[in-house]
Amino acid sequence: MSLPVITSPLLADLAGVRHAFFTRQGGVSTGLYASLNVGRGSQDEPADVAENRARAAAWFGAAPEDLNTCFQIHSTIAVVADGSWGDARPQGDAVVVPEKALTVFAGVTKLFVIANGKAEERIVRTGVAVDDRREISDGVTRDEQVAISNLDRLEQGAPVTVTQ
Repeated sequence: MSLPVITSPLLADLAGVRHAFFTRQGGVSTGLYASLNVGRGSQDEPADVAENRARAAAWFGAAPEDLNTCFQIHSTIAVVADGSWGDARPQGDAVVVPEKALTVFAGVTKLFVIANGKAEERIVRTGVAVDDRREISDGVTRDEQVAISNLDRLEQGAPVTVTQ
């Protein structure tokens, strides 16, 4: 099933910005929440919210567990994605990573994630910048650890020791 979405030509023209404004249509929630309710904090049936979240994640080509969403408060607050949020619902309206984690070469934005003790290079889509943070709209899941130092020494498959 394809979900109806609204897109903005202003955002569509920005390099690296992937977006969708979901309508109330296409969800399984009923009653007061009859919509595509993805709010884990609502009093909606948890199974319905889970299915709605799976549908929204699928629209982006992501797994449901990779749909990192904020507790939307209609603000200018961006929340840093520096690890798994699990069931946490941080308040804010954007998800960002440290700007220093990104490299750009020939118009392609990349970063390194650490997987099984090795560096893994990823091409990512970015969105807006907030202070020293950059929104990541595609290319990294919420459970992945992003390298933020010694980037000039990293290459695909290089062994990495993580220090805290």
